[in-house]
Amino acid sequence: MPVYEYICGKCGSCFSFLKLKQSDEPVCPKCGSHEVSKIMSACSLGGSSSGGGGAFGSAAGGSGGC
Repeated sequence: MPVYEYICGKCGSCFSFLKLKQSDEPVCPKCGSHEVSKIMSACSLGGSSSGGGGAFGSAAGGSGGC
């Protein structure tokens, strides 16, 4: 069950959408528009909490494009 991030073309709101079925279509929760575009998001990487960053730098554990 993937979670995708979208941005609304009508109001500019950014939101996450859990796609349970292939036929599920995202709708903007702010204005109800279907004019939404999927955006790239950074994934959250698990691992050490030492704060060193390592090979992934600041991308580790960060939030997505919203």
